[in-house]
Amino acid sequence: MENHNQPWVESDPTPKPFTRLGPDTVQVREGGGILSFFGLPFLAAGVFLLLAGLGVIPFSNENEIPGWGHALFMVMGLAFITVGSVLVFGRSWTIIDRSAGSITKSKGFLVPMRQDQLSLRDHNRVELRFEKGDSDSPDTYPICLTGSGGRTLKIISGSDFAASFRQAACLAYFLQFPLEDATGGHSRTLMPEELASGGLSAFKDRAVHPRVGRPLTMRSTIDQSTGELQITIPCKPFRILAAIPAVLGTIIWLYISFDLVEFFDRSSTPTAVQNVFLLTLLVIMVGLPVLGVTRAALRARFGYSRLAAGREALTLSERSILRVRSRRLEVSQIIDIDYQTVQGKRSAVLDEAIADVGGSQPGGGKFSPDSRLGRFLAWAGRFVTSDGIIIKSTQGWYTFGAGLPDDELTYLHQCIREAMR
Repeated sequence: MENHNQPWVESDPTPKPFTRLGPDTVQVREGGGILSFFGLPFLAAGVFLLLAGLGVIPFSNENEIPGWGHALFMVMGLAFITVGSVLVFGRSWTIIDRSAGSITKSKGFLVPMRQDQLSLRDHNRVELRFEKGDSDSPDTYPICLTGSGGRTLKIISGSDFAASFRQAACLAYFLQFPLEDATGGHSRTLMPEELASGGLSAFKDRAVHPRVGRPLTMRSTIDQSTGELQITIPCKPFRILAAIPAVLGTIIWLYISFDLVEFFDRSSTPTAVQNVFLLTLLVIMVGLPVLGVTRAALRARFGYSRLAAGREALTLSERSILRVRSRRLEVSQIIDIDYQTVQGKRSAVLDEAIADVGGSQPGGGKFSPDSRLGRFLAWAGRFVTSDGIIIKSTQGWYTFGAGLPDDELTYLHQCIREAMR
């Protein structure tokens, strides 16, 4: 097999938002761009409200506005102007000078107005982290400088793993610091020379975990008859409880439709209006729930997720009802194959909760797993599920087998790595 290594870094940290200011100096600038467009409506609304409060923009019902109304408009206007100004004109700069051993962080409106000087010598590694998003925000990957004594300095954060990894790798190579990839269930440290080689050597030379045996029961099936490893995970079986919304919707529609027909007849409602109204209710209360149940049943019958691993590439496939979506990753594009177990995720959540309360619990006292807070966190941890196999690549972040038991997940991870070595 040919070794087509692809270096993860170049000699200069060129990926945006890094800018080279000199042989030993780089700058990271944040702000502007799309944020400015989001801020313009706030700024315009603030100016309008402020002018209205000052009486520059008159209202047709001016006499009906109470005396405190103009003051309220002015306060709201100033609030909107503040938010809009920060989004439109706010900027932040981080300048790292490796020769002087300094870090300069600046903030201001279009130009630096406030500066903080920090020492680069207090940090000795670059760390790429993972922060889970929610319904309103995406997952992010902060890039931090860390040092002894728990010193942490956040440099930048992005929502694209591939771009964030390249930025972190370039920064680590520029500073000649090791890069700690802490985005998955197991941290991995890459030295600058590994970042320069990248691709196959850095991925395949990683030490594997101790061997584990095959679990007695597995949701997934393993096939190696074609010469490569194929792991197939069928969709979860259809449960009859999923049909409850459709059944309830049908019963409610049948119950109210007769009363509605009588009401329409008494009120002499046109037949066309009656039909449109009843059909609309039928679609919303019966049709959509039945369609959802049908899709769930068909997906449980025909759907699956599949991972095919060989020495040259890894392919991820997912079948829905009618189509199969696939993603092929060359081995040289793979940064790492990690996994996140339920136990590891619970420990991470518990550590984060302890850090949030500062090692103490409400009402004082040292945090303890036997305390009320500790027991609550242990109970809440029962609802945590695994993230599955995590494939980190220069093309993005992919997962496979989320929700599998820990023993099966560990075994599958071992099989995949052995198939690709």
